[in-house]
Amino acid sequence: TVKAFENVKAIVEEAGGTMEDVVLLTAYITDREHARTVQEVRKRYFTAPDYPATNLVRVAEIVLPGFASKRDAPRLLDAQRPFRHSKSCQ
Repeated sequence: TVKAFENVKAIVEEAGGTMEDVVLLTAYITDREHARTVQEVRKRYFTAPDYPATNLVRVAEIVLPGFASKRDAPRLLDAQRPFRHSKSCQ
């Protein structure tokens, strides 16, 4: 879970933003027990009450072998800055 949030942070920062720019966080988990962990780790990266809108989705499986969770976090980008795909989380 921490690694997933670190990946999001690296991508956002590489694009010239901060975690405050994240407007939506979608976390996919395979086990309901991970929900509490996701919420606790989220508190380390975002400040209440300004959390991004958050979706927590339980799925049967994540296609990537060995993964129990996945994150998507779109952010608002300045229209003047081009976005390029990050290599930070490979």
